[in-house]
Amino acid sequence: MRTSFALALLTVSVALVAASCTFGVPIDKRTGFPPSKDKPPAVTTPENTDPLTTAIASEARRLSQAEIDRTLRDVLKEPSQAATRLLDTDKFTPYDNDYTTQQSSSALVENVEAMSIDVAGKALASPDSRAVIIPCTPTGNDDTACLAEVVRDTGRRLLRRPLTDDEVNAYVAAAAPFAVEQSPYYTATFDDAVEVVLRAMLMDPEFLFRIEIGTPSTEA
Repeated sequence: MRTSFALALLTVSVALVAASCTFGVPIDKRTGFPPSKDKPPAVTTPENTDPLTTAIASEARRLSQAEIDRTLRDVLKEPSQAATRLLDTDKFTPYDNDYTTQQSSSALVENVEAMSIDVAGKALASPDSRAVIIPCTPTGNDDTACLAEVVRDTGRRLLRRPLTDDEVNAYVAAAAPFAVEQSPYYTATFDDAVEVVLRAMLMDPEFLFRIEIGTPSTEA
């Protein structure tokens, strides 16, 4: 009996050794077989050459969360600190507006959009904030003259420069239809157009970044 058991054990041991022996041939640990001589095709990522959807390196400094919050408080009378709540935490290396740590990303775009929706809604819901944003009394939902005044006044303060007539007209043309939109689910108001304007301006690079356009100089 002991002889049979020892013989069986020896047989199993020999089989295991034979199975693990590769005779100098390397074994792929993932498959248990010798590696294939054929190399897998290289995976290449197609290059995106569309300038509208391709992020490029920039040396412009984005406003910090604190700077955005203070701007919203001073310009729109909106004190909810939306940038602190909804944007990624600033990195201090040692400053909070080091452009090398402020690379654009899809997450940043989504967060800025969320901030614009949040701020525009809260600002227009507050009587004090609304009075600052809309300095005129609209004669109706389709009062484009009053909407242009909102664009011109708010744009100058949010974008930190006067808007040209073409820019004002572009904002009005894009936002005005939302004030007269017909829907069985809600009633459009003049404020709907103003909200579109605010959301667009709060996502504008000129609001988010400190952009200073100068003139060429030959002086050293």
